[in-house]
Amino acid sequence: IRFVEPHILNNTSECVLKLYDRRFSTQHREDWDAAPWAPELEKEYQEFVSCGDAEEFFSYWDAEKECDDNWSAAYINNSERWSPAKREAYLQWESTTTYEIEKKAYENMAELQGKDVPKVFGEVVLNEPLIASKRNTSDENNEDDDEDVEEDSAEADRNPHTINIPGILIQYINGFHLTD
Repeated sequence: IRFVEPHILNNTSECVLKLYDRRFSTQHREDWDAAPWAPELEKEYQEFVSCGDAEEFFSYWDAEKECDDNWSAAYINNSERWSPAKREAYLQWESTTTYEIEKKAYENMAELQGKDVPKVFGEVVLNEPLIASKRNTSDENNEDDDEDVEEDSAEADRNPHTINIPGILIQYINGFHLTD
């Protein structure tokens, strides 16, 4: 990110906005043989979220991770038979988990920030709207639209990790890529 007005944030004009978005997480998608993201896939996932199934799986995976830090869905015998929506749910959970781990690492390295590691300027959350699969879109003057939007917001508020995209804003450091 390059600020329009230079030196806005702690005497810097450039930062890195790192988003943990399952839709564009190519390594996780490759690891899990997940199809490339597409709007149809997103619709399936959001229906999975709307009916509460994603929240149920998030709770299960959170509990497993709590018991064993090294836990992965790879330990589940039937994970290769998951529906595309369930695979998306796992990718969302994995992206959120990766964000939490990295956030904690930066917190633990607070004294090194700005010297040996990038300085963290803040956290961001992109609030992704829940697509209303039950809404009647053929009637533009549908009086129930406001109620549907409220229901959708309530659904997303139940477990924001199922929909929202977390991120961190960190210091840009000019140099070589770590893989090099």
